[in-house]
Amino acid sequence: MRDNLKMPMGKHKGRGVWDVMLRNPDFIAWLKEHHWDGFQWLYEGIAELVAEFDEAPFSEVSCAGDVDGCPCTNPVTRFSIYQKTSVPVFWCEDCDPCQLGAGKAKLSVGRTYYGALNHVIDNGGGMVAKRKVIREIAVAKGFLKTRG
Repeated sequence: MRDNLKMPMGKHKGRGVWDVMLRNPDFIAWLKEHHWDGFQWLYEGIAELVAEFDEAPFSEVSCAGDVDGCPCTNPVTRFSIYQKTSVPVFWCEDCDPCQLGAGKAKLSVGRTYYGALNHVIDNGGGMVAKRKVIREIAVAKGFLKTRG
């Protein structure tokens, strides 16, 4: 499905939806807010691709946690993003995202594509911040090989 679903309209017409999701998530966020008749197949396809993104493991990063003075070796299952930023920090299920000094009120903890985008939106971030946070998570999941 990743390679077959193409954008049928707009400035991304003809591009793969998967590529747009990873490189232009601001457009996907915009699409989520605008439903057009006759494009239900597109919205369903996007939902399937987002589910695939969300279900993929964080295979390229380590937990930022510290256990008894040693780096945590548990598999990463979630991320935290500090208020007013778009830089995710990756965590296992057991480590506390606040152990780096941020208070709970200043962190968003998430696991999903839309969770990351909503953090950016809730903190007033724009297109660049949305692209940055999704790019970092996509790299952490092995979907993109470089951060550049």
